[in-house]
Amino acid sequence: MTDSLTVSARAVPSQEWVLQQDADGVITGSLTDHLQGRHLRRTILGAERGDRIRFETLPELASGVSVAAGDPIGRRISALTARRQAELQGQLDVERAYLELARSGDKASLVREADVRLALAQAEAAQQRRTLVRQRSLFEHNLVAPADLELVEAAVEAADLRVRIAEAQLQTARTGGPEQELRWIEARIADLLSQLDQVRLDIEADVVRSPIDGRFLGGHGDTLAVVQDTTAWAAIMPVAWTDHLRLQPGLRVQLQWDAGLPPATGQLTRLKTEAFSAIDGRQFVAVVARLDSVDGALVPGLVGQCRIAADAQTWLDRLQRILAL
Repeated sequence: MTDSLTVSARAVPSQEWVLQQDADGVITGSLTDHLQGRHLRRTILGAERGDRIRFETLPELASGVSVAAGDPIGRRISALTARRQAELQGQLDVERAYLELARSGDKASLVREADVRLALAQAEAAQQRRTLVRQRSLFEHNLVAPADLELVEAAVEAADLRVRIAEAQLQTARTGGPEQELRWIEARIADLLSQLDQVRLDIEADVVRSPIDGRFLGGHGDTLAVVQDTTAWAAIMPVAWTDHLRLQPGLRVQLQWDAGLPPATGQLTRLKTEAFSAIDGRQFVAVVARLDSVDGALVPGLVGQCRIAADAQTWLDRLQRILAL
């Protein structure tokens, strides 16, 4: 014996991928398969402390454009990475100019140049040490986190390393022969080129790609982008805990949309009996139906009424089913 059960319903795409960024700049992707009942959330790109992160979608991606799995959606712009790239490129330009000077054989100019670079490195190291003194004072008063203090200590170590390099360059300029000086500069250039290559690889790795085929939607606020697979549709329905005992996968459903669109049909695929919520004191479970072919005007979030061809049930039947769970 069968009966019908009428509940509210909400249309959702079969799969939905949501790209989000938190306050720390960490970018995560959440992939939900409504038909299979799977939800996967993972960090796509982390963020370094003190970095400023922004995300840019590809300019050619307008809302509603179709994308394929693996297609780029956009890329993260890291302030630290951009600054690192600019600093390395600046150092490379200086070293190349220094190389031309060394090849000219003007030793006096080489010494003056090396002396200036040492003075600049020493000034930077002194500034970093003053910053470290302030940070240690703040740390002692619990005004900065240990990680912040560690960052400044690392900056001091890096500045001291640059001083030692500049001192060695000055010594080589004063006492070394032309060939030794040239080898020193060429080694520095090779190292800078290697570091720039790594930065470029990091920038390429900051590209975010869609994991599914679907329709691209722009983001808003913390949501950077959304991709929805609308080749198949599902309807999610809240069903009272006692009524869900009358349901089983395979039952046919009929939907009538509030927006006046043509009605849709489908069948139940999943009963989320493991996760229920209370509404107005009553317990509900989420029931999912896979829709048959639907009108092209169907949009995510559209609501309507769903009639389910459920089993008729007496109170004794309900009690037996509850005891059997």
